Amino acid sequence: MLLLPLPLPLMKLLAFSATTLLLTTRTFPSQSYSPRLLLTRSQATLQILLSGVWGWTGIKTPSTNKRMSTTMSSDGERGETDSRKRIRILLNGGDNMLGRAIQLSFPVQAPGEEEIRDSCTASHYVSLALNHPSGHGDDDKDPSLAEIRKRNNGQQGESYLWDGYKHISIRPAPDLRILNFESAITRSIANPDLPLWKGIRYHTHVDNLDAMLRPFVETNHGAAQASPVVLSLSNNHVMDYGRTAFEEETLPAVSEIQDSISPLLHTVGSGSNWQKASQPAEISVGDPEEGVAVDCEIFAFASGCSGTPEEWAASARQSGVVRLPSLYSQRAVEEAMLIVKGAFAAHSQTSPPSSSSSRERPHIRIVSVHMGPNWALKHEGSEEIAARREFAHRLIDECDVDLIYGHSSHHVRGMEVYKGKLILYGTGDMINDYEGFENRGEEQFNKLGAIYVVDMNTASGDFVQAKIVPMFMNRLRIERFTPSSKLWKPNERILQVDPQKSVDLARFINQLSRTDSGVEQPQMVLEHVDEDDEIPGGPVLVSKWVGTARE
Repeated sequence: MLLLPLPLPLMKLLAFSATTLLLTTRTFPSQSYSPRLLLTRSQATLQILLSGVWGWTGIKTPSTNKRMSTTMSSDGERGETDSRKRIRILLNGGDNMLGRAIQLSFPVQAPGEEEIRDSCTASHYVSLALNHPSGHGDDDKDPSLAEIRKRNNGQQGESYLWDGYKHISIRPAPDLRILNFESAITRSIANPDLPLWKGIRYHTHVDNLDAMLRPFVETNHGAAQASPVVLSLSNNHVMDYGRTAFEEETLPAVSEIQDSISPLLHTVGSGSNWQKASQPAEISVGDPEEGVAVDCEIFAFASGCSGTPEEWAASARQSGVVRLPSLYSQRAVEEAMLIVKGAFAAHSQTSPPSSSSSRERPHIRIVSVHMGPNWALKHEGSEEIAARREFAHRLIDECDVDLIYGHSSHHVRGMEVYKGKLILYGTGDMINDYEGFENRGEEQFNKLGAIYVVDMNTASGDFVQAKIVPMFMNRLRIERFTPSSKLWKPNERILQVDPQKSVDLARFINQLSRTDSGVEQPQMVLEHVDEDDEIPGGPVLVSKWVGTARE
């Protein structure tokens, strides 16, 4: 047989096809091979192929977005050439650890809840968090655990946990809010398939969901009505109490969340099979009459390097999350890209980048991804950081992603603007029970939490501006940081006023932005302002463009 040499792009296409078929077989396994199922799998394979072939072969195609370019205005902020209209997205920090002591501060407990143990019992975490004064000037009136539970019962709109969040005014208010809910949501905590090998497990009782989420969801930040909320359930704690409880308790509870709590609530990232776990939240926001209507789709993934076990990966016959490999190498990034392209191709409301069709109205694609280890630079090297960077860049280059919402590290990490799109490599902890202790080596990290308010151009999806509101936990309650805030120093056992803490947060993020982006002089940095007209009441970190060149 005569074998003729093939053009390089065609060779790459054939190689990509073979790889995609293997991945599809693994990602979409089936119990039977009915004609309908085979057709479905073939369609999914074709979608993955079409969505990925252009970047792999080097073939270029015109963008489907028809998005407008941006230019630099005189004040250092990007000016949109089509209009000044924006969409505003609020990211509620990165890791919202709503288990352990936070769970114990709510009314309903599973039998034995207080004795859930990692390095100590859950009840001991409560003692550590409450064993200090609030610093509000009326320390003798600091509530007991019993009183906190009464205030967290969801009655009459009151919430001890969310009180500091509810009073933050944001003008204009966010169009969409996203929260990574990092805890298992069950009633039971003693199933036979409990992953005992997992050192730290977080549990939230199903019957506390309403009291825990409704105050957050109903907060309008000064607008006439509250904006939609997306809960990301793709992380390394969502199945902490076993697959049985996940399937029989978690998934039914979250499937009814719009009816039981609020129609504004949407969930993404977990499901009874791969198809459901990979399905995005699709939300239209804005006002069509004002020309600011935008279709948003939010996908959620969890990587092995965040501690998400391989056993939690969803398939056609198994519940779980869409798990990506540990993003430590080029090979892992290639595999991760095939997986995310499969999800985009299977569900995207728009045509893949290889199509010539246009969108009827503006569309923004957001990826929530749990990636990277805890505590930056302690458990990672430059190769791991570079791999996550390449993954983020390729999501933008090959998958038409507009915003990457990264989380996992338990403290804020760096930011990058890449080809006009914002990458948040780690958005820190917003809610946790860590205030009562500090492990050795963690003092080098600025552990203030943060609300991220991100403005994007409605026509292009490009990043316009970010404003970060420093927050902190005080006796199991989230509060806004101000120069007069008193922060508990657990090792010294003192309350400390540190007006420079928010200034240090800006420096800390800027430093990690250089590390995470691999760019010594980034396009964008954060500046500390004592007061911001749009988010009054305390310091805000505001993004500022440096230079005029866009990558």
